Amino acid sequence: MKLYLPGLLICSLALPLKGNAQDNEFNYEQFPRDYFAAWTNVHKPKARKNDLEQDLAFLTDDIGYQHLPYSNGDSRAPDGKAMMRKGMTYYLGIHQDSGQKSVIDNTVF
Repeated sequence: MKLYLPGLLICSLALPLKGNAQDNEFNYEQFPRDYFAAWTNVHKPKARKNDLEQDLAFLTDDIGYQHLPYSNGDSRAPDGKAMMRKGMTYYLGIHQDSGQKSVIDNTVF
């Protein structure tokens, strides 16, 4: 009886996790499209702070980035997302409309 109750408890806790894992499968086809759409919205002439937040939602807090010549390394930083938010907020909404359409495809060069 003592072994039966812990086993039952473990099974009852594990079953909901299995169901949630199946519901939250990662879509490898849609993710780059969604990220690219969010990224291009940030670079539009009338971009707003919520566009920036939607773009940053795809990234981890410790992102690394490179912006030559100002940042020549791409090391991760614990506050990388916060630094990117600060830098991108400065330029938010000041881009000119080039009239060109951005496209993403899966072509390998």
